[in-house]
Amino acid sequence: MIGLMLALSAIAAEPCVDDVATSEVAAQLEEAALAYQAMDVAAFHDALDNVDSNLGCVREPLDAGLAARTHRMFGLRAYANRDREAAMQAFAAARNLEPKYTFPEALVPPNNEIHTIYQALATEDGHSEEVAPAREGRLLFDGRAGIHRPLDWPTLFQWVADDDVVLRTEHVAPGEAMPQYAISGGREKRRAAARPLFIVGGVATGTAIGLYGGAAATEARLMGDSADTATDPGAEIAKMRKNANALYGSSVAVGGAAMAAATSGLLLFVW
Repeated sequence: MIGLMLALSAIAAEPCVDDVATSEVAAQLEEAALAYQAMDVAAFHDALDNVDSNLGCVREPLDAGLAARTHRMFGLRAYANRDREAAMQAFAAARNLEPKYTFPEALVPPNNEIHTIYQALATEDGHSEEVAPAREGRLLFDGRAGIHRPLDWPTLFQWVADDDVVLRTEHVAPGEAMPQYAISGGREKRRAAARPLFIVGGVATGTAIGLYGGAAATEARLMGDSADTATDPGAEIAKMRKNANALYGSSVAVGGAAMAAATSGLLLFVW
């Protein structure tokens, strides 16, 4: 759990002054519904603004019913703001969660097109993408545990610890990046990444040894009589010295690269 909290602190969003209970979110959604019913535009938007600001501080798992209510009210707000695409997406999220729901006529008048729009939306699952499991705890999408994030509509994402304390809650719209959380398999992935570095380090070490051997052989020829038999001994010695120096320099450079690769691989493997 300590490791989990350290990971959370490294990726945490803005801190919350107070934790928010799901009952508070439900109460604010009810306020928004009553304001919508009374056609009190300011109160309706104020209530949903409070939901917006409080969602990130929810420290209890949301259930699918509350997630559906949230999407429906956000859909009504988008519709009121003439953002038809966002309204359709939010309604689709709610309808997927509660396919039998119909807006009460006290909330939405009987002849309002919202009824037609809502009931025309499909109830089956849409497109989704698989995300990495949490290193500890579990992920919830609209109150449902799993690792498949909806792509066609918004979702209420939660990262929940093993003791049911919610570490992160966010409303994620289609096209938005996934919120950060500590993913599982981190060590395995790092170890997998270390293996090529070990191979590179080994090959580079062998190359450095070969270059050093070549330099030593050239140096031995300098110490022998190979240059003495040349037509121009001075030029031959200079050439051999230059080759030896180049081989020594290359062996040092390649050896340094081998050391860097091996060290990086070791750090990844044991971290």
